[in-house]
Amino acid sequence: MSELNAPIDAKHYLVKYILSEEFTFNIPLFQRPFSWDKERFEKLFTDIYESMVESKGSGIYFLGSMVLVNEREKLHQVIDGQQRLVSLLTLIAVARDLIRDQKFKNTLQNILFQEENPLLKLPKTERLKPWEELEPYFNNYIYVEGGTIEFLKQFKGKLKDEDDPAYHLYEAVKTFHELFAEHFSVLSGEEQLHNFITYLLNNVYVVGIRTSDLSSAIRLFNILNTRGLPLSSIDIIKGRNLEAIQDKNSKDKYAREWIQLEKELSRDELENLISHIRTIYAKEQVHLMNVWHSLEEICG
Repeated sequence: MSELNAPIDAKHYLVKYILSEEFTFNIPLFQRPFSWDKERFEKLFTDIYESMVESKGSGIYFLGSMVLVNEREKLHQVIDGQQRLVSLLTLIAVARDLIRDQKFKNTLQNILFQEENPLLKLPKTERLKPWEELEPYFNNYIYVEGGTIEFLKQFKGKLKDEDDPAYHLYEAVKTFHELFAEHFSVLSGEEQLHNFITYLLNNVYVVGIRTSDLSSAIRLFNILNTRGLPLSSIDIIKGRNLEAIQDKNSKDKYAREWIQLEKELSRDELENLISHIRTIYAKEQVHLMNVWHSLEEICG
């Protein structure tokens, strides 16, 4: 059985709490890019909608779990659940842009992005700091009122590369707009939309599993993640090395070079190569999933 280096805290949180001022999130560099597709976006929406309808708005719905590393105060690294979290925030951004009631709209905007408040000495706060390649899209379209509508206008027919995370973000925005239009009629849609978002915030919950140690979080993720792909050593090594580079231009340069190496060698071969390099330095073999931890010990 895997040992954990730090205690864990597991609690269930309603969506309105996990997306409150008590939590902010960032995506580690070692995480795979945003890659959910139309089918997953539809399932996320439909599962919540059907739960609301079947329970007449009174039941609860379990959205899944999130494995988090509590870095400091309210800031958390998302080790598991980042695809779902990004999709959920995108859904809320689309709802914000469709709702006409300004108070409701403001509430949803504050969930996504809190403006600086000098009176209360509060800095501006993004609920999520996404992957670097998605930051401009979040800043200009997800965190800006009316942004999802503008996003669809600006990039219609322009994002075609399925390896580009922005393609999947566009698909999320487009799919959620279509689903809201399909499920909520023009005449009574506003009230129905209110009911849906109210249900999402107050009746849908996630289980947040928090620890202060990255190694423990990754072990937890790989134990719990029976259906998905485990985090690879190569992803973690890439992230740890890129995090150490302060200059953004240099970081971008080496990130591109790393991606090119993965394409030329394949991810498996690159991971084997790094494992061999580690063995040369340490004079002993180690399991691939422990390579990143072993390299940290060697390099200090």
